Parts: sequence; C-alpha cells; structure tokens
Amino acid sequence: MIYKIVHRTTYKYKYPVSVGNHVACLKPRSLLSHRLEQCELHIQPTPATITERADYFGNILCFFTIQEPHTELVVEARSEVMMDNAVTALPPEEIPWEEAVRMLPEDHSPEGLEAYQFRFESPRIPLRPEFAAYALQSFTPRRPLGEGLLDLTERIHKDFRFDSGVTTVRTPTEQVFRKRRGMPGFCALPNCLPAFIESVGTLCQRIPPNLSTCRTTEARGRRCFSCVGVRLLSRDRLA
Repeated sequence: MIYKIVHRTTYKYKYPVSVGNHVACLKPRSLLSHRLEQCELHIQPTPATITERADYFGNILCFFTIQEPHTELVVEARSEVMMDNAVTALPPEEIPWEEAVRMLPEDHSPEGLEAYQFRFESPRIPLRPEFAAYALQSFTPRRPLGEGLLDLTERIHKDFRFDSGVTTVRTPTEQVFRKRRGMPGFCALPNCLPAFIESVGTLCQRIPPNLSTCRTTEARGRRCFSCVGVRLLSRDRLA
C-alpha cells in the first residue's frame, strides 16, 4: 500500500522579513517497514539557495535561504511511502519492557548499539524523576515493550498541546513538561525511559489500513511520526 503524505507549514510575519535562513526535516526515511518512493518540497518565496545533507541519525536536512522581502513563508512537502504489508504488525510474542532494558547493555549488534546511545542524558534532555514517573504509568510490570510504548505515545499526544507561542527550541524540557504545551520538541519526552525513543518506529506500523492519505494535522500527524521526521527551524532577519 502507498501512503500519500502532505505536510504544509505556513509562517505569517508581523513585519516584512528581508533574509531568512531555514532548515527543514520533512523527507521520509526508508526503513524495513516502509520505502520512500518520492518526495517533493515546495517553498514560497523561492529560495535563493537550497542544499541537503544527512544528520547524525540519518535524517535528511534541507537548508534553504530566502533573500527577498516577504511577510509569509510556505513550506509544503509531498511524499509517497510504500508500506511493506509483511511487517505491519507488532511481533505476536513481545518481551516485557524490563527484559528489554536488562538486555540492552549486552546487545552489541548494530541495532543494539544504536539504541544504547539513548540511555544517556543530553544537553537538552536530562533524566528527571518526574519524567520517569509519567512514563511508568504506561510501563507497568511485565507489560510488553511495544504495548507500553504505544500507550506512552498516545498519552503524550493526549496530554500535551502544540502551542508555538509558549516555548522556543531552547526551552528546557522540564518547563515544557510542567506547562503541558509548547513546540514539537516535547516529542523527546519518551527519552525519560532509556532507549525507548528508538522504538518509536513501531508507531508507523500501526497505521489503520484504510488510511491511504494522511495530512499531518494535530489529529493525524502522530500516525506518520516515524516515517516523517517533522522539523522546521528558522532564523529570520527583519527588513
């Protein structure tokens, strides 16, 4: 099955902007469960320069610069992703999450080492007891890993609200957690349980089969989270 994904972001400025430097992370990645067929990025006003590179995690970043006065910026990504029906379901017998945590330090496979890096703090995401307490409501004793992960991400989507006026990319995670609203950075909250963010790809495998077209609105955007890394950072200069 092919999914057609449309993500459109519109910025409206109070005053004209003469120069804007931006980076967009809107190109789906090809993974075991799905393959990118095509992706087009439409930007208005037309960028003076545009380049791409892969970041540390393998996400494709698009850097572009607008060098003409403008009061509105529109970025639209149109993608087609082929789903592999053979791997659309979670494993029938999943191990409990406690076993996954115990086994991770002993797993020296490429996948295990990739997941292990998420056990540690980062400058933006400290390990806090309040994060763990929130997550442990989903990870009850002996609960299967995938089942707990899906419950946690559903709760984050329910409990937190997108509000661009409350936070910035530099707002501490603790503040976002307290306010329960802010920019998309709160998606990093699952890191309060080591390495579980690495498993977020299972979300994409649970998309309802009758959803052939998905627009990443607040209601439906979470269904495409793992196949569309949505991020748009901007640095503008007023005219």
